[in-house]
Amino acid sequence: MCFQLPHLPRPCQAACVAFVRNIFAWALATVLDSPRTLGHKVGKRGKLCSLAVEYMDGLFNKSFCRSLDAKARLLLPPEYKTIFAEENEAGSFVLAHKDTYLVAYRPSQWQAIQEALLSVRNPSPNMNIFMAKFLGLAETVTPDQQGRVRIPQPLLRAAGITKDVQLVGMLRTFHIWDQALFDAAQPADITSELAAQGITVPF
Repeated sequence: MCFQLPHLPRPCQAACVAFVRNIFAWALATVLDSPRTLGHKVGKRGKLCSLAVEYMDGLFNKSFCRSLDAKARLLLPPEYKTIFAEENEAGSFVLAHKDTYLVAYRPSQWQAIQEALLSVRNPSPNMNIFMAKFLGLAETVTPDQQGRVRIPQPLLRAAGITKDVQLVGMLRTFHIWDQALFDAAQPADITSELAAQGITVPF
C-alpha cells in the first residue's frame, strides 16, 4: 500500500516522512524475528511504499564487495561502522563462523546467543561440534582508525575466505562470504518452506 503526502510545505513534508520512516524502522526492528515483516522506502515525491528494505536506521540493508589486504584486514563500509558505533564507542562486534560464511553480530546480540546456547542440556555430539565451531571460533574485532578490522585466520579458513569477499546485509546482521563461493551459491526452491510457515512473499 502506498499513500501520497498531502500538499504541505517542503519542510513539513520532510519532517513527516522522517517521522513515519522512524516509526516503521522501530516496528521492523521490534518484530524482526518474523520473516513476515516487510520494509518501506520513501519515494521522490514523498510516497511511502511497502516495497523493500532500502533504508532503515540501525539495520544492515546494503551489500558491498571488498578485498582483504595483505594482513587480512577488511575495510568496513561507513554504514556498518555507524551501526556498531551506536552500541559501543569502539565500534566492536563479534565475528562467528556459520556454514560457508561469517556472521557479524552486535555484542548485545552475541551475549543473548551465548546465553541461549549455554542453556542447552546434554548436547548431542552434533550440537557439540556446532558449538565448538560457532562459539569456539568466534572473535570480537574492533575497527582501527581507518575503519579496518583484521579477520582471524581460523575464521578465514573455516569460511574458505581468501581475498575477495562479498558483504551481505541481512538486516540484524551482515554476512561475509568468499566472493567465489557467494557467486557459485544457487538456492533451491524455497516456496514450500515459506508456505509451511504461512509466509507469502511477492517475488
